[in-house]
Amino acid sequence: SWLPKTIREEVQNTNQTHTSETTCLICLDEMEPASDPVTLYCGHRFCLDCIRKYGEAPINDHNSLKGSDKRCPTCRRLLCGDLLPTEYNKNYRSRRYHFGIDRHDATEPMLPMVHRGPHLLSDEQLRFECKAMIGKTEGTREDLLEELLAAMEKYATMGQGDGLHVGDKIIPTREEDLRIELAASTTLAVGTENPTMYVAPMRGPVVLPIEIKGVSILASISPNSVFTVVSPSIVDTFNLKTKPISSSQFRSPVGGRPVPVSAVVDELKFLLGNVEICLNNAFILRDSNVVRSIQLGMDFFESAIWARCSARIAGGMFVVTDGGYNKHMLMKYQADEIRYYSRDGKICQLPFIHVTHLDETHTMPVISLPDGHSTKFGECQWCCRYFPCDGMLKCPYNGGPTAREYRYYCDEECKTKAMVLCAGFGDV
Repeated sequence: SWLPKTIREEVQNTNQTHTSETTCLICLDEMEPASDPVTLYCGHRFCLDCIRKYGEAPINDHNSLKGSDKRCPTCRRLLCGDLLPTEYNKNYRSRRYHFGIDRHDATEPMLPMVHRGPHLLSDEQLRFECKAMIGKTEGTREDLLEELLAAMEKYATMGQGDGLHVGDKIIPTREEDLRIELAASTTLAVGTENPTMYVAPMRGPVVLPIEIKGVSILASISPNSVFTVVSPSIVDTFNLKTKPISSSQFRSPVGGRPVPVSAVVDELKFLLGNVEICLNNAFILRDSNVVRSIQLGMDFFESAIWARCSARIAGGMFVVTDGGYNKHMLMKYQADEIRYYSRDGKICQLPFIHVTHLDETHTMPVISLPDGHSTKFGECQWCCRYFPCDGMLKCPYNGGPTAREYRYYCDEECKTKAMVLCAGFGDV
């Protein structure tokens, strides 16, 4: 939107306050049965003809920056794929997001959701990070950013010698050989030739306080797991809505054994400090013993404009990671904490809580995808979830035989609701 963010939010709040469920927020007319009113996945109602025309219209020039997309006129969440022109849907929407992370962004629509890093921080966020990393807050934005990037390059683990001695282990400091695994209780080498070292925090696995439906719980965090994992007990306790989507694509890096997924949480909403986060690919594993509560994954890191975790691995030595977007940093005497910078300008700084006295046989609950990015993903045309194709329903575009010529749905519920929008659309 071309409106300043504060004004746009005020207008949206006014619209939500002064219009009823019988008013179309596009034409502003009362919706009669003859207008075939429909409710989108986000909950907002429109005349069927109005929302179809909105979906078919070209993206405005002011919204044509990389990362922009068709969104609900009211809440700015992604518009159902079946409302988009077929070629746009197949050639643009269906392949633009890595691992389907952040499909339900409701914040600044012009911000590229596939990007994160220090260059996207607000001025306040940048000064906060510079104070934490380089002890400086004064100067122009350009100077601060330049100094921060220089420090990141200086302390990057790439090329810092043969290794770091931690107890009886030598931890590699080359970027391609090192992973900091905040959910691990012991450091573990994976692979035989050129093994990757998953380094555990010195004081034990990390957990963070989060709040679900007003209740505080502790969640672990794994910067190497592709998606967040929720235990069945959490689903039952908080009565979370789930989708019966399963997949056989997920693997453990230890031995490459399959990690079967039995369902997906429809939307996992929680508070991290003062920041509200929504993840829509959090899944439930068939083996309920792998994760006992919630384990935040790469989708959690991707929900931020940037996130920085620093954890002690030996003596006064810390590894600083942002979930794999930039190189790890090896530094001395950092705070043992997470700094989460939200896409709407908020800052959350929380100290890590470490779990101690675990059994030495405690496993490393990292969940990955096959090497080579061979897993094919499909986007649900109703709710915009992006998930491995083997777990989704598919319908062909005019009988097209390839993955890009199919429309995907989470389940029959999503498909049925989308069919209302599809009716009479010809080639869809």
